Amino acid sequence: MWQNGTGGLLNHEDFWDTITDNVDIYQSDLRELDLGFVRLESGEEIPTDVLLCGTGWLPGLDFFDTDLLLKFDLPHEFADEPAEYSERWATLEKEVDPKVIQRFLMLANPPAHYMKPCTLMLYRLYNGIASVCDNSIVFIGHVLVGNYFSVTEAQAIWATAYLDKQLVLPSIAEREKEIALFTSWCRRRYLNNGENGNWMPFDFIVYSDRLLHEVGLSSNRKGWFQNLFSPCMMRDMAGLRDEYLAKYGKDAAAPPESTVHTCSVCTWKKLIERQGPCVYSLPSSARRAAKIDCL
Repeated sequence: MWQNGTGGLLNHEDFWDTITDNVDIYQSDLRELDLGFVRLESGEEIPTDVLLCGTGWLPGLDFFDTDLLLKFDLPHEFADEPAEYSERWATLEKEVDPKVIQRFLMLANPPAHYMKPCTLMLYRLYNGIASVCDNSIVFIGHVLVGNYFSVTEAQAIWATAYLDKQLVLPSIAEREKEIALFTSWCRRRYLNNGENGNWMPFDFIVYSDRLLHEVGLSSNRKGWFQNLFSPCMMRDMAGLRDEYLAKYGKDAAAPPESTVHTCSVCTWKKLIERQGPCVYSLPSSARRAAKIDCL
C-alpha cells in the first residue's frame, strides 16, 4: 500500500557472488584512451576491449530561470514562492485530502517511516504533464514510474492532443483541484517520495489508461481476460499512433472553442491572488473581436 524508497528486483541469486569473483574495481579518473588500453590518472593501464560509459544522469530543470519555474509550477526553491501562492495550494490540498482518505482508508495511518527534508517545492502539473498557466508547453517524462514504455507513449499522445487543442479541458480551477488531489494522494501513498508530487511507480498502468481515455483511445487492447491476467508489454501499445491519426488527423476538426482560455495579459500577481482569474469563456471569434491575445 505504501512505498518510501526506490524499488528493485534481484533476478539472479548469484548476482553479487558473480560480481565479487569476476569484477575488478578501480577508483580513479580517466586520463586518456589508447588502442586496447584505458589509462587512469593513478598511472594504471587497464587492457580494454570495450568501454561502456555508465555515467548516470541528474534530472534537472536548470535551463529555466526562477520566474519560469514559478510560472510553470515546476520544482523551485521554497523561498522563491510567494507566501500567498503557497497558502492557496495548501488550502486546496487540505480541502481534497479527506477525499483521499475516504477512498483509500488504509492511507490514513501510514507506518513509521523516514522523512528526508525536501529541498524543492513539488511538481504541480495537470496529469503530470501540463502547466495550468501556459498551454503552449508540456513536460514529458517528469513522473517517476517503474517502467516507462507505456507511460511515455501515452504521455506523447496526450501531449500531442493537448497542443493540437483536441482536448476539452476542465476549467483552471478544476484542474488545480485535480493537481491538489493527486499531490495529496501522492504524499499519503508514497510518503517521503510523494513529497515530489510526481511519484507513481505502482500506478503507471492506471495513469496510462487515464491519459488514453482522455484522448478517446482505448487502453484495453487485448480483451478483458488478457487485460486482467497477462503482463503489460510494449507491443500492447502497437497501433496507437495510427489510431490517433485516424481520429485527429490533419483534416480532423478541433473541438468547439468554448472552454476556458487564459489571457496572456495575466500578471503573476493575478495568478497568485486568483480573485476573478483572468480567464474567458468566449468563442474564438469573440476573443478576436475583443483583441484578447490568448495563450
